[in-house]
Amino acid sequence: MRTILGCLAVLVLAGNAAGQDRPWYTPGARAVRLNELSRSMTDTMGIALTIAMPPAADAAARIARVGQVFAALAGVYAELKIPAEIRDSTRLMVGNPQFYRRSDLGGRTLAVYLECGQDINGIYAEIYRVSLSMVTFLTPGEGDEIALRTVLLASAIDIPRPPPNTAECGTTGELERRIYQMMLKALGKLGFSKSP
Repeated sequence: MRTILGCLAVLVLAGNAAGQDRPWYTPGARAVRLNELSRSMTDTMGIALTIAMPPAADAAARIARVGQVFAALAGVYAELKIPAEIRDSTRLMVGNPQFYRRSDLGGRTLAVYLECGQDINGIYAEIYRVSLSMVTFLTPGEGDEIALRTVLLASAIDIPRPPPNTAECGTTGELERRIYQMMLKALGKLGFSKSP
């Protein structure tokens, strides 16, 4: 995969999630800046998964609650051993524009998270080096809720073969859901919970 020179730019198109196997996902498009050329890629992308924050007495306490959620998100990236090159507490986003994994991420096979295709040699996500771009955004709501959205792009690279030697990967939604569940676990001790 070509080197990503810019940051991930995300364009969310509202869609109807009815009838999908994974109701926390909706069709959408993501605009990604690659080698100074913009391209749009249609795929499944995460919709907002919501965390309920404990009620805050005032604005300062609410800001502190949001800070706790941001710290938990950064902690999840560290636990998954994903280098957080993007860690912006002002824009409430954590991620990495390009990192590589081979066969596993966070102790689980990449095939659980990605659908990259397969041939007689095996499943690409398990046998090839995979280039990933991932960013997670936090969006505080008007009440005591904060929305979590993770966008994931990936390509499997067959290094010994000359270009074109990449296969674009689609997300299964499992990595995005795992991040959410890990955050709920970390924040549950502080009174945060899954929104109804």
